[in-house]
Amino acid sequence: MDMVRFAVVGTSAITARFLDALALEQGAALHAVYSRTKQRAQAFGAQYGARAYYDSLQALAADENVDAVYIASPNGLHCAQALCMLRAGKHVLCEKPMAATARQARQMFTAAEENGVVLMEAMRSLYAPGFARLRGLVQAVGPVRRATLSYSKYSSRYELVRRGEPTNIFSTELATGALMDLGAYCVHLALGLFGAPQSLRAAAVKLANGADGAGTILACYEDKLAELLYSKITDGCLPGQIQGEQGTILVHHPDNITRLEVLWRDGRREDIRIQNPPNNMCGEVRHFLHLLGGAPGYEEAKSRTLAALALMDEARRQTGLRFPADEA
Repeated sequence: MDMVRFAVVGTSAITARFLDALALEQGAALHAVYSRTKQRAQAFGAQYGARAYYDSLQALAADENVDAVYIASPNGLHCAQALCMLRAGKHVLCEKPMAATARQARQMFTAAEENGVVLMEAMRSLYAPGFARLRGLVQAVGPVRRATLSYSKYSSRYELVRRGEPTNIFSTELATGALMDLGAYCVHLALGLFGAPQSLRAAAVKLANGADGAGTILACYEDKLAELLYSKITDGCLPGQIQGEQGTILVHHPDNITRLEVLWRDGRREDIRIQNPPNNMCGEVRHFLHLLGGAPGYEEAKSRTLAALALMDEARRQTGLRFPADEA
């Protein structure tokens, strides 16, 4: 494929960042924008040189000039929108979490395979240099016996919840909340480093509207424990820790790892700074394009996505957090 022509579903800040990353790639370009109103699609897409604008998903899916679609809508809409594009023969890069449930994700991957296209979850932190460096350090300090992976950041939208007003960010109807946003980074980081746990225990702080504001998952492995801590109603101030028998790694900013500290048992201390691209979506965009070109890595990414959603399904089951997709 000489030039991959993209459409985007959604016109939020994350879509703008994606398009900035896409503009750095020689073999890709924006073609179309979808939004709930054509006026919004045009206002957004004109900034990036889009050539087509849609307020109908079916019309977008029928556009033969679109090869791939980036989906950045609320979580609860991902599955239906992705299936529409996949069944029309479009490759799909879908924002994390790719689906509300593991069952939905399996349905999406099946549609991709049946139509000969690529489906990938946009978990940007795993495609950046910081994660590759961390994975190497984990081997060096091992065997790992305990990990604490945390991401807590107070959301400005929480004030709406406190006032009893609706918001897409904290909504069981749209499959959002702390676990499905910041918690997803912790889950994917644990899976990327250690694989799937044998069992887990989960607890959550529920808000008045039924969504979760914060939570903890204890992932139990045969030889280690991993605590996953996340919150959208408080700020976290401490780095994560990965404790191995040879040393401890301090992990700063799990969504965009630019600093790692290693405290070795012999007393040495390393402060490692990682030069990630200014736009932290560049790595995932490049990996997606490589997959379209036939590069290896598809099955690994697919397996991790399914494992992450299965883990989050179980955490929600234990905490009584239900989405409409659970009843489908």
